[in-house]
Amino acid sequence: MKKNTQKELTLHHQISKPVGVIFNCLTDMKSFVGVHPIINNMEYLGENTYKVSETLPWGLIPCSIRYRATVDIYYESKKIVMTAAIMRFVNIEIVFIITEGSGYSLIEEKLSFKTSLPILQILKKTFTKQHTRLFKNIEQLA
Repeated sequence: MKKNTQKELTLHHQISKPVGVIFNCLTDMKSFVGVHPIINNMEYLGENTYKVSETLPWGLIPCSIRYRATVDIYYESKKIVMTAAIMRFVNIEIVFIITEGSGYSLIEEKLSFKTSLPILQILKKTFTKQHTRLFKNIEQLA
């Protein structure tokens, strides 16, 4: 059996939306699905747990997957922690911390991937691309 390897990645996003708008987009799952580039649905299962459906654009053939995720919300500190186990092969934790700048908001995104598969670079590239698009979509909200 292969040993799990772990990779951490920190992304920074700066957008001109108020902290409250960004926080709402990341904590209201209907809003989150509306701005997320690959998540199609998040069905509430109870106790901050969701069944997530997403479609990854891999080449000419899209790949649809479903998995369970938890979303822990810390209202006072404007922090959101999302965790998911995808197909028992990949464990992901995403921590969003939103702070206010001068006329803009900063989002620090800490990602942690744990897997026994040799896909850490693919995960890093995919999340960087999709979450850059996620925050661009939030920026473009009316």
